[in-house]
Amino acid sequence: MKTEFRKIVSALLTLALVIGLFAGAPLTAGAADIGDSLPFVEEDPVAIEDIEGDDSLSAFDSDAEPFGDGVSAFEDEISALAQMSFSVSNETQLAAVFDAVDDMEFGDIANIRLLADFTYHDEIRIRYGKIVTFTLNGKILNVTGGLIAESGAKILIADPMNGELNARDTDLEGSSFIVYAGEAGSIIQVTSIFATKTNIVAAAAYHSGELIVFDYIAFGEGVHGTGVQTCNSGEVTVLGSVSS
Repeated sequence: MKTEFRKIVSALLTLALVIGLFAGAPLTAGAADIGDSLPFVEEDPVAIEDIEGDDSLSAFDSDAEPFGDGVSAFEDEISALAQMSFSVSNETQLAAVFDAVDDMEFGDIANIRLLADFTYHDEIRIRYGKIVTFTLNGKILNVTGGLIAESGAKILIADPMNGELNARDTDLEGSSFIVYAGEAGSIIQVTSIFATKTNIVAAAAYHSGELIVFDYIAFGEGVHGTGVQTCNSGEVTVLGSVSS
């Protein structure tokens, strides 16, 4: 599976290079240089211990301050897992990254560095122990279709004080949860959650899942719903405020 995934990424980059050559422009290390639809792949799959000084991996650095209970607990388990790093500047590129994540294996890691502010009008759903880490890089990403981590998957923020990963419900379909962490080992970190629809659960953690909100949970004017819901040892930590 990993070999097929690497071949797909290699083919995409080769196609981008050919397009750049026909356009008469050099291909340089930046997402904007290889087209709006293709994320820039920063690293080949390698073991994490072989990479030092990469800011996008600061959440896994043994010297880094953990961003909540549970985050540091799995550091020892990922010391030799495959990882890929991407830079994205729009939702088309981010969607391409998640297509790649679908082909990754249990425990593999996708590091995503934001290059611009943008909104992702779809759901982000990570499953089967895969780990997605966002380096916000001073940018703002609004996700309007829901954030879900299941089966031990993790959606983490490497630099939570240097940008925003916000969850909104404006494009939410078929779900009562804006952010949901379900099953043991599943962790989600977000900056804020804002609800505009009635009877929505903003933040839910079930079956030992963990959800960390660095800023606030809020509801729009006249909107009624549930701010936090936990079940079967799920845990939600809000470092800011909850209002409904």
